[in-house]
Amino acid sequence: AAAAEAAAEELRVSPASPVRGGGGAAASRPAWLDKPALRFQHMSAALAATFKSRAVALLESLPQHQQLLLCAMVLRGRKSSGGGGCTLADLHASYKRLCSSQKLPALPVGEILPLCNNIAACGIFGVGAIGASSLLRSSARRAADLSTPVWLCIAENELRQATRELRFFRNILGDQQGGSSA
Repeated sequence: AAAAEAAAEELRVSPASPVRGGGGAAASRPAWLDKPALRFQHMSAALAATFKSRAVALLESLPQHQQLLLCAMVLRGRKSSGGGGCTLADLHASYKRLCSSQKLPALPVGEILPLCNNIAACGIFGVGAIGASSLLRSSARRAADLSTPVWLCIAENELRQATRELRFFRNILGDQQGGSSA
């Protein structure tokens, strides 16, 4: 229905040339008559408006503090040229600065690791050392270890593409384009 409405709107807006006929004069037809009324661009726009991508839906469904952690990680990655990985303590410091700039209360450092683990379960973050020994350590024990490594598993440009429709991310990440401190 949305695609048909877009096509109908385009027909209403486009200038229509009168069809002249008879008397040996060549008939002049509007260019839009040679194209199908409902084109791929109409269907694409309608589908994009109707169905959000899985990445957008996932990021939009994250709780606010997880969204803030994700933004803090991206802003840290912009600041450092070393790939964007950091420790839990570094991420918490960036998160606290971001929360204060957004005038929101920051969560204590002990609550950050479970949030990072939730983001990691979505495939956005990587948390902790890779290996069997890291799987055996409990989350509570790792929460006290502020040297736990945390890294972003997706490229910033992919994240920006997925979040361009989400005002929350656009406001935080877009305002910080120049790589100012997080």
